[in-house]
Amino acid sequence: MPELPNEIRDRYKALGLPNGDVQVLVEDENLVRFYDEILSANSSRSSEEKEVNISKQAANWLTNDLLAFVKNEKLATPYDLKLNPEEIAEFCFLIENGEISGKIGKDILPELLLDGGSPRKLVEEKGLMQISDPKEIEKIVQKVLDMNPNQLEQYRSGKTKLKGFFVGACLRESGGRANPTLTDEILMRKLEE
Repeated sequence: MPELPNEIRDRYKALGLPNGDVQVLVEDENLVRFYDEILSANSSRSSEEKEVNISKQAANWLTNDLLAFVKNEKLATPYDLKLNPEEIAEFCFLIENGEISGKIGKDILPELLLDGGSPRKLVEEKGLMQISDPKEIEKIVQKVLDMNPNQLEQYRSGKTKLKGFFVGACLRESGGRANPTLTDEILMRKLEE
């Protein structure tokens, strides 16, 4: 007997999905099947690599960007996308695992939707892997601080709103690849020195 919509809804809520995502998914049996295949593909991946929960990430991308693309391109179902559930699982894994930022994900998604293929391969070819090495980020932060002595002096004199300027400068300096959380931690430590 097929799973009833209320059972699907309860199962998705148990994954911690927001009500809006649950509602969008449950309204279309193709979306339910596609989403479940994404999660299944991630479970297969997790046996080879560390386990990463992509359920929220996958629901968010599927119910927003991917579904918008399906509608804009007048595709019948998500199965008509050039990205299959395994590739979408890989895409979500890269973001959830911190290998790429959500911003980089958003930047490469159009290309993936048009051409299909492995998100990891595309990210590696374009050199977009997120920088998460604290030493590397520290060099970027120090360079930004050295290039902006006036703003640094103003910050240390109490103009703390300049923090956003420094965060933006660090992310620009890294080409958007610096891990934002780690960059923020290192930047705050350096600003308070």
